[in-house]
Amino acid sequence: MVKKALCVGLNYPHKNHQLYGCVNDCLDWNKLLTDTFQFEETRVLIDQNPDGSLVNAPTQLPTRDNILAQLGSWLVLGAQPGDVLVFVFAGHGCQVRTGYGQVDEALVPEDYGQVDAQGNTPLVMDDEIHALFSRLPAGCYLTVILDCCHGSHMLDVPTSVDTSETPFRMNQRIERPREVQRTDEGWQKAMIPHAQGRPRFIPTVNGGPRQKRLPEGAGAHVDRMTLDPGVTAFLFAAGRTPETVNDANIKAHQGGVMSFCLFQALHELQHVCTYEQWLERAAAKLADIRAKYMPMMDQTIQLSFCPNSAPSEVVVFDPRYATVAQHRLSQQQLQQGMSPQDGLLSQQEPMPQPMREASTDFVPDPRYRDPQGSSQSMGAAPVYQAGPGPAGQVGILYVEIFACHNLINTDTGILGDVSDPYVKLRVGTVDYATPVINNNLNPRWTENNRFSFKSKDVQHDSLEIEVVNSNMMRDDCIGRLSLPLASLPPRQWSQKRTRLQDGGEGEIEFRIRLDPEQGSAPSQPAPAQQVSHMPSPSQAQRQYRPPSPARGGASADPQLGLGLGLGFGGPSLLGGHAPDLMSPQADLTPANLGQNIFGQPNLFSSMPDLLGGAGLGAGLTPQPQQPQQPQQQPHQPQLQQLQQPQLQGGSPSLDAFA
Repeated sequence: MVKKALCVGLNYPHKNHQLYGCVNDCLDWNKLLTDTFQFEETRVLIDQNPDGSLVNAPTQLPTRDNILAQLGSWLVLGAQPGDVLVFVFAGHGCQVRTGYGQVDEALVPEDYGQVDAQGNTPLVMDDEIHALFSRLPAGCYLTVILDCCHGSHMLDVPTSVDTSETPFRMNQRIERPREVQRTDEGWQKAMIPHAQGRPRFIPTVNGGPRQKRLPEGAGAHVDRMTLDPGVTAFLFAAGRTPETVNDANIKAHQGGVMSFCLFQALHELQHVCTYEQWLERAAAKLADIRAKYMPMMDQTIQLSFCPNSAPSEVVVFDPRYATVAQHRLSQQQLQQGMSPQDGLLSQQEPMPQPMREASTDFVPDPRYRDPQGSSQSMGAAPVYQAGPGPAGQVGILYVEIFACHNLINTDTGILGDVSDPYVKLRVGTVDYATPVINNNLNPRWTENNRFSFKSKDVQHDSLEIEVVNSNMMRDDCIGRLSLPLASLPPRQWSQKRTRLQDGGEGEIEFRIRLDPEQGSAPSQPAPAQQVSHMPSPSQAQRQYRPPSPARGGASADPQLGLGLGLGFGGPSLLGGHAPDLMSPQADLTPANLGQNIFGQPNLFSSMPDLLGGAGLGAGLTPQPQQPQQPQQQPHQPQLQQLQQPQLQGGSPSLDAFA
């Protein structure tokens, strides 16, 4: 096991769109990782020293070739399961026009003003970063921190948390970025003079022919994630695609707004927290800066992550959590081995009875440790009711999409093709989507078509279904349907074939089931002598971990547990116990596995409640501590310690992909 980090910072001195805080960010991150988190190996690429002088060492400059070489031939090369890897970039991001109305996104290196042999501006493209990270083996633990514009697509995963909405929005699907108007005039208008704020983007670049580093048809946006699903991976991006990321002077320290908030959040959390807590605390800091200091700022922190590594279950930079994604994959394989092979149902087939599988919903009675180490309950266990109840009753909704029939064609038909439909589903703020079926007005789904939701108010929530045509430029609606949950009979499957609204003769075929609150039974505590494969986050490094702050005055619902019970054994993050499904002695009977109805459940069915469980009891919210201000003059890195990776001749940027 090794802990390695590559930190890159660019101020672009004496160039257009110069910045002033990126080198500070880079060196602050390097100091934090080495001094606080004991990273054994770190490398720094900067274009300006802390005293303002220019960096002259060729291997120290963050050129395109050096960034790709250090990423591919040092950080990623030779990575082993258990390794903790960090990539930090502070500088400009940009969009690159590729033709056909599409754009790629890129990080801007030191030599971006030059032109290569093909007439392209040197940039670190998103597909190049995807290709390098795709080499990481299962069991690695990767964290990417991009304090720049246009960084939210740099980790090729479909799942993310969007903090621009309250409560935070959980996204299960990612789309290609769409072009944002980025011009020199827009850059000047985006400056915030009173905060010495400068935007971290350059105008959109026109791309030329170049070698793509990923095969056609690959990528999370087409449900073909290139990152190994066994890699525990997270990416903090400083803003969504249309937002402007800022370089500003806060508390007499010039740097990125996101980096400042992440530093402050870690300090208040005593440097021991999960990614969920880190995100919540940093987002609260950023909202405070916006309200009091920079009201015109529109950036919001985004967190992307591998679908098998929930932000609530991984402690920041702790190597003991490197194999979380591997454990989750193993658990899914156990579940799939016991699941019936349910295909598309015909009208004559009887409705099957549900097969109980491992619960991925909430765990009751969340607990935290107070500073003295005692355990204090933060909520009562759920009160189970029989049958439909009053407004506010919790229910678990299961939906399986089978097919659509006679859809209208919303494509132009110029090339003789028809619509490429997929189905979007929403309950409250949680969205799911089926895969896209190309050129088919009567599509059928037999995989990735089962979804589970948690409704906090069965009497008022509805299932919103929308059939959508996937387009290169902009998706368009083929038809929609709204189904009130209160109209569903409890604890039984209902198969439906329903006409779509605004969809002509189009119909959608699906089955649906609503289980009242008792459909999610509490897990039994594990025996005291049982040793879990993964330490609980409350046991990581320190015994005390402050709760996450409230957002927008919301308070936790005492009737809901907020944990994600991933089955790693021992106490879950927010209380309760999850069965250790990885243990050879584990009882794998359906009764022990819990109450989820599908063999391959949706991992994040309760994520909005995790991110929305703000207060967790008013009595334990700690008083905010005055964060330590980052040093204004970080130590200058030892340039002679940074060596160029051994390459087999040719361009470093090409050899990094060899």
